[in-house]
Amino acid sequence: MNLLQDKRVLVLRVFLVFIIFLFSDSTAISATDPFPTKEWQVSTPEEQGMQSQVLADMLEVIEKNSYNVDSVLIIRNGYIVLDAYFYPFSKGLRHPIHSCTKSIMSALIGIAIEKGHIKNVNHPVTDFFPDKTIANMDDHKKSMTLEHLLMMASGLRDWGQTKIECRQLRHELKNKALYRL
Repeated sequence: MNLLQDKRVLVLRVFLVFIIFLFSDSTAISATDPFPTKEWQVSTPEEQGMQSQVLADMLEVIEKNSYNVDSVLIIRNGYIVLDAYFYPFSKGLRHPIHSCTKSIMSALIGIAIEKGHIKNVNHPVTDFFPDKTIANMDDHKKSMTLEHLLMMASGLRDWGQTKIECRQLRHELKNKALYRL
C-alpha cells in the first residue's frame, strides 16, 4: 500500500470508529429478540436507534473520496441495518479481508471489557484456557496478555514462517489457539 492509501485507510478507520461510538449509547432496543434464526433479520436504522442520513452520508464520503472499501455491513441490536457494496464487489463475492479481523477483534475485546466480561487488556491469555493443559508452559507464555495479542507482539512464532507446517497442523489440530500457546 502506498502512503496515500495508508492515510485513506486510517481516515476511514477513524471515521468508522466515530460512527460506532456515535451509536453505542443509543437506548433503542428492538421489540423482539432476533435470535436464534438461520438468517439475519433486516431492520431500518431508525427502528434500531440510528439515523439513515448519517449512514447515507458515510457511504457518500467513501465513494466521493474513492476510499479502498469493498463493503460496509452494520448490525445493530442483532439486525442488519446497512449492507452496502462498492464496485466491483457484490454480495456473496468472496475475497481476502487481510487485517480486518484484527480491527474486529479489537472492537470485540473493547465491548467485552465495557460489559465487564474481561477486566482489561492486561488480562493473561492463559487464564482463558483454565481447563486446558498448555504445552511447554513457560514464564513468557504465563505473562502474555490480551494487549500483546492485540498489538501482535506475543513473541510467538508467526504462522507465516512455515506455511507447509501450518497447512498440515490446521488439519491435524482441533484447537489452533492451544497450539499457538
